[in-house]
Amino acid sequence: MTPARRALVLHLTANPAPFTIEITPETADELGPRLVQIVRNGHTQSVVGANGDEFAVNFLHVVAAHVESIPQNARHHGTVVKDRA
Repeated sequence: MTPARRALVLHLTANPAPFTIEITPETADELGPRLVQIVRNGHTQSVVGANGDEFAVNFLHVVAAHVESIPQNARHHGTVVKDRA
């Protein structure tokens, strides 16, 4: 069975569309419980995408954030792209 894919969903001020970063299950487990405090304090946090890309997120500009499961065929920032060859 393929492990569930997880994403960090960021709802930014002055932007109606959420910004979504695919993250590893380990990052989701580590970051998820701290999200309320990070958003509340407006910290800048490094978030590593599932593909290894690193994102600097300024949580001062985040209205809400949560971690959710995403469909297997979804593409987001940080998604691992497999060779089609």
